[in-house]
Amino acid sequence: MTINLSNGLTGLSLLGGTGTVSFAPQVKTETAAVIKAKKAFTMPATTPPWREKSLSAPMSAQIAAIRRLSSIIDRNTDNSLEKLPDIQTAFTTYKALDRLRIVAERAARPTTPESERATLQKLFSKGLDDLQTYMAGAKTDLLTLNFSHPSRQSESLGIQPIDASGKFRGEGVGTVRAAPLAGLAGNEIFSVSLSRGATMETVTADLSLTTQPPTLDSVANALNAAIGATPLLDGNGNPVLDAGGNPQSLWQSRFTVEKTGDNWGLIFNTAGTEQASIDQVNSSDALMIASGRTASDGPTSAQIFRIGDPAASLDPSRLSTINALDGKATALAQQETAADKSDGSDNDADAVVLSPTSAKAIVTDAEGFSYVVGTTAGDLGTSLSDGADDLFLTKVDSEGRVVWQNGLGAAGTGEGAAVSIAPDGGIIVTGTVSGAFSGGDDSETDMLVARFTSGGARTFATAIRAVGNE
Repeated sequence: MTINLSNGLTGLSLLGGTGTVSFAPQVKTETAAVIKAKKAFTMPATTPPWREKSLSAPMSAQIAAIRRLSSIIDRNTDNSLEKLPDIQTAFTTYKALDRLRIVAERAARPTTPESERATLQKLFSKGLDDLQTYMAGAKTDLLTLNFSHPSRQSESLGIQPIDASGKFRGEGVGTVRAAPLAGLAGNEIFSVSLSRGATMETVTADLSLTTQPPTLDSVANALNAAIGATPLLDGNGNPVLDAGGNPQSLWQSRFTVEKTGDNWGLIFNTAGTEQASIDQVNSSDALMIASGRTASDGPTSAQIFRIGDPAASLDPSRLSTINALDGKATALAQQETAADKSDGSDNDADAVVLSPTSAKAIVTDAEGFSYVVGTTAGDLGTSLSDGADDLFLTKVDSEGRVVWQNGLGAAGTGEGAAVSIAPDGGIIVTGTVSGAFSGGDDSETDMLVARFTSGGARTFATAIRAVGNE
């Protein structure tokens, strides 16, 4: 696709395939009265206050001015903006980026000598470091600035077994078994990770090598062929044969296609203690978001959103909500509901009272599970509250479904602030805690570092103490 933008969008051309669609505004003739009115109300061009006054100067002079600076960050952008930290930070950041642009343009000129280009590279790198340091500690109220860091994204869904037989049922995808699968192009590659005790293997299934377009049966066949390709070996390294003389597979778990209700879907049949996870290779990125929302008729809740393609439309899909239960208030409400019903009332309203629940941070691990840390005074999962604020950690899959929830269990109060993934997969959370936690002073607030396993077990929690509040 080719898009031509010029002269304030006087024409837009879209080129794709063999057809061309062009859009151009109609030319309208203005009357003498309109021309006179425009002249009367046309203001002279203005220069924004954050723009460099020396933009009209030669580029060499601008580069020389930047080199004389001790830092690319000009903290004295405008003293009149001290009471407007968001605006002052935005202006300071813009000026720094504008200086970096000048350096980059100078270095990109074909006539710039290599010796000067090396000096400009050092100047640009130092300026970028200064900008990142400034943005990390900039004063803001409503403005959030972040440096972008590349990251990989994967999705993971935890599917519960249907029963003790070891069958795992995926969602039905259609009423016709042989129908093409919507959303699959036919060139997808799936990675299947298998494990049984200490034995592990990862195999891949390439849908481009199967019947096109993909159907449930062709996908199941491709996955089963990849899973069954590795032979079972005996102690001497020879393949183990079945009764018919055929090599047995190292893995016995398989996919089947079954109908549940009106829809057909995939069923994963596990054998013994075998476990499996399936991922799409080189799948598109997605963005997981934890946010807070206060309903008009309820307390603040932590909500999980997902943006399917951050490089395109930034339309988030709300996946789920994390709400803590106010145990005491709910018990009282249930008593009142029971009393109303005993009097012959038809009140069937659910007697559930929620407690304010706020999310502070979210991080996603290599398997696609996200961990949300925050603060609540209510009960979450098996973590029962004593009525005071406490730190909570919730694990969700890529569809926002809760895998497990855990709390700090502080005797006083606790608040979650940040969460990170350790190299070995452990979950590190930080926050604050007060009260009798690890021998702390009831009157002071201390910093907290706690570690959880990916399964939700807390391995340690340490309060970092000093005189006064932290």
